[in-house]
Amino acid sequence: MSASVTDDICLAQATYSKAAKAELSDLDRAFRLYVKAAEDFLNIGQSTPDATLRSKCKDEAAKALDRAEKIKAAKPDLTPVATNYFSEQAQRSVLRRSSFVNNVRIPLWDEDPVSLDENRLPAFSPEQEYSGAMWRRIEGAQIHAPALHLLPEDILQHIVTDCSTCASIAVCVSHHLRCQSQIVLSNLKPNAPYGAPYDSQDGLYRLRIFLNGAWRRVTIDDQLPTYPNGSLMCLTTGPKRLLWPSLVEKACVKLVGTYDFPGSTSCADLNLLIGWIPEHVDLKSANLQRERLWARLFDGFTKGYCLFTVGTGEKVEILSPTLPSLIPIHCYAVVDVREDDGFRHITMLDSWVRTTDNLVDQAGDKAVSSELELTCVSGSFTMSWDDVCNTFDGVYLNWDPGIFHRQIQFHSIWKSSSRKTEEGPRHSSFFHLQLRVNGEQSARGGQAVWVLLARHVKETGRKSEFTSLFVSSEGASGRAPIDAAALALKGEYSNSIHHLVRTQVMPSDGILHLVAAYDGEFSEVGFTISAYANCDITWIEDPPKALYVKEIEGTFNAKTAGGNHHYPTFMDNPQYHLRIHDPTPNATSANVKAPTSLIVQGPRDVPMNASLVWSQGERVTELGHNEVAASSGPYSYGYAHCYRELTAGDYTLVVSAFEPRHLGEFQLHVESPLRFELTPIPQEGAGMFSKVIRDAWSEGTAGGGPNFKRYATNPAYEFQVESATQVKFRLQLVQTAPPAAVNVSIFHQTATGLMLVTTSGPYSDSVAGVVTPQVALQPGTYLAIPSTYHPDVQRAFKLVLYSKDAFKGVTKKRS
Repeated sequence: MSASVTDDICLAQATYSKAAKAELSDLDRAFRLYVKAAEDFLNIGQSTPDATLRSKCKDEAAKALDRAEKIKAAKPDLTPVATNYFSEQAQRSVLRRSSFVNNVRIPLWDEDPVSLDENRLPAFSPEQEYSGAMWRRIEGAQIHAPALHLLPEDILQHIVTDCSTCASIAVCVSHHLRCQSQIVLSNLKPNAPYGAPYDSQDGLYRLRIFLNGAWRRVTIDDQLPTYPNGSLMCLTTGPKRLLWPSLVEKACVKLVGTYDFPGSTSCADLNLLIGWIPEHVDLKSANLQRERLWARLFDGFTKGYCLFTVGTGEKVEILSPTLPSLIPIHCYAVVDVREDDGFRHITMLDSWVRTTDNLVDQAGDKAVSSELELTCVSGSFTMSWDDVCNTFDGVYLNWDPGIFHRQIQFHSIWKSSSRKTEEGPRHSSFFHLQLRVNGEQSARGGQAVWVLLARHVKETGRKSEFTSLFVSSEGASGRAPIDAAALALKGEYSNSIHHLVRTQVMPSDGILHLVAAYDGEFSEVGFTISAYANCDITWIEDPPKALYVKEIEGTFNAKTAGGNHHYPTFMDNPQYHLRIHDPTPNATSANVKAPTSLIVQGPRDVPMNASLVWSQGERVTELGHNEVAASSGPYSYGYAHCYRELTAGDYTLVVSAFEPRHLGEFQLHVESPLRFELTPIPQEGAGMFSKVIRDAWSEGTAGGGPNFKRYATNPAYEFQVESATQVKFRLQLVQTAPPAAVNVSIFHQTATGLMLVTTSGPYSDSVAGVVTPQVALQPGTYLAIPSTYHPDVQRAFKLVLYSKDAFKGVTKKRS
């Protein structure tokens, strides 16, 4: 046991002893100390490789928690224990808890002692075992020879299907040559401080990798898989016989536990080896901006601060019968990017394509494209930028974090609540974080801020974990979703380990709101959020919990999923009357503003928004710029958060999904330091009978308004009222574009003719349509006439009739 672990245990035991003494005089203090002792024991147990010590720490933690629970039962009004997520101890604890990957301990780089590091040999793949693989130390080879320049083409992938690892090492070798760097190579250290710079006297090596939010070390020995004849059965450097790439591969394989793992096309391997900022660009995306992407990667590659690979999808087009066929779901190293006289080219390397003997077409009778600009030289081939975009599925970039002057990190754990789905139990969690950006007022276009979310990996084989990162500025979080940009979908989930959001922060904004979300099979998952900028950035610690909190369950179903405000059904969305009470109703000073938080959580495939409208608590039919008091901004998947200082008064809160097809349950959470009430607002026509008529103005019935002398040709619907009742009518266009002004009027049919009873008012092209007031009708025969202002407007419409009593029958009188 190391001295540092011994000291930690002593401190935890001392905390427990203090808690026991405090029970005699101060139960609040005793409770806090027992909770702290339990946390300390758990942290020690989760970061030690000693199984016996882990079990002992778990028992000690359970004992401390048991005492805390007994105190809580005896004194229900205990002061809650506040957790400081930003403390150095809490941050370090998260990193230490994330030290186990596939049951292999990967300690922090600066964590002692090295002597306890596990040196477990990874398992062979079935192909290796079939070929008679055995572990050997390679005689006559060098780990690294400074005088012998390694080329990207020297990185040879053989029987192991780790194409992304091989491609990552190849692009780093390319960077060695172009920039005289030592990335990756400098991270391979001898186990002992003595010996040559890259040679170990005891055969043990440590690879410094960036994993689960921190630099960590993987300890391996110099044994490598070989064929029975002694030749390497893993990544090699051919005749140059340099072993450092093979050792780096072995260290990466150790994380998985076996050489049997499928290749990938992600940017995670390169990030693992050099700790740069990963970014995935989907070349098949409809939002791809080729010119802007080329400018970024060309500038970054030529200046040495951007490395990248490209990857194919499940289906690829065969390039040419005289050139290597592209392999599905395969990673290719990019070793050169150039632009000559307006022609833009990228040179790629496939470690599996080595000689002209296997540069043949493997497509059989499939069609071959002859239009791609492609040449091949010794395992590498060159394509035009346009052909790269048309052929490959993704570009996987890694950016040198040194391009930013300021970098900060935050580590935490998603502690999820469970829910049931058709697939089984799922866990979801959302973590809200605020970032203060102190940019220069003179900065044109705002300050560039990059935010990276990295999910901590416990098992590399997990596939059903989904995460997302949503970033919005302080101004955006309170802006109404009226503009097209605000209706864009943000925070889409994926099963990628990394999510990068690049944004521009204007001086008027100042604060970024970050939401890291998780949806998966596990109840506790670690994560790291990193922020990069060239101005001062700091985390904002959580404000104190609000005094008043309320939660409401809701649902988007066939009747309540109205979609965004561009749909006429927007008015059908769940709505709530929020009344914030004034703490000083008799004061003559201005109303106090209260920082109010509105949070909506739902399924990861449902993009949501929360908008707060000034009102008297009545149902809202549409949104206007001058009506919205606060909004969560762009629609975001599974989560919407609105934080705004609000004056006391009455508001209508509208919770909406992006489209009416988005269905599912959601939870609404509201916090405020002022007392408030939150009550659901009934749907229009609640408590009344309703009848829906779907029809259309045709060539003979599109009579227009009364001014055009053809009003009598409009469709008319007769209904009978047998006893006094209350009614109202709503008219909506089925398709709101292009807009058309409409009206619906109700007439009493008498012996002397038609008498107007009520009308929806002036013709309006409102998206929600038009509605009449609720009026009392006496027994008799009535007509409802929908019309457009201009004649000959042939459009489909929906007419909804509401009545306190059931309609006996509605008859269409004109068609």
